[in-house]
Amino acid sequence: MESPDYSFIDIFREQPPENGVQLQLDPSFVFFVYDIRSARYLHLIGAIDTVLGYSKTVLLQKGINFFLSLIDPDDLNVLQDYYALFQSNVEKSSVESLHSKSLEFRIKHATGKWIWLESNLLYLSKRKNVLGILKDINVWKRKEEFYGKWIKEFLSHSGGLLESDHPDPSEMRMEMLKSNLRVSLREKEVLHLVADGYSAKQIADKLHISTHTAINHRKNLISKFQVKNTAELIKEASRFFWL
Repeated sequence: MESPDYSFIDIFREQPPENGVQLQLDPSFVFFVYDIRSARYLHLIGAIDTVLGYSKTVLLQKGINFFLSLIDPDDLNVLQDYYALFQSNVEKSSVESLHSKSLEFRIKHATGKWIWLESNLLYLSKRKNVLGILKDINVWKRKEEFYGKWIKEFLSHSGGLLESDHPDPSEMRMEMLKSNLRVSLREKEVLHLVADGYSAKQIADKLHISTHTAINHRKNLISKFQVKNTAELIKEASRFFWL
């Protein structure tokens, strides 16, 4: 039996298409259509209450600026830089539509907790509309933390089950550090540029930030990875498969 052929507009009408088959939306997704010219959402459906904690009415009334205010500031800078460049490239090209790459960012849920979302956009140049999907990836992002804690707990109660009763302290330190490591999108960008040999000024110019901010990002990374200098930062980040 062939799958029903749902059109995009069928989804955003929030009603079944003509064949009468009800479309079931994934509870971890939010779908939206955003009009660039009027700077407002045209459609907004999905698990809005679950994913974001706000009602559809609130988000439609408060608009895009309210949504952006909920995003982590470092992640917001990266998102805005990328999407501005993405939109510019689409408009300069002859294509009518183009998919963005998937971007992950942190956003504050209505409960006050920070959660992770993944964003995928389809930009329609003629209509000046953006079709978007937000996916809740909070569970996936927390898996590393869970496994890190599980390994720590297992090692502390393993006794004779392990080949050695004395696990390598450096390996245990790495697992514990990984489980608690929180690196923003902007810090990831800085980390890769540092590894490529860029100076603070070069990083600032490339990311359109001040040299002072670039230096602070590097200092924060050194602190988070619990190392003494840039060389150790690159070495430790490589062990964590960040580079």
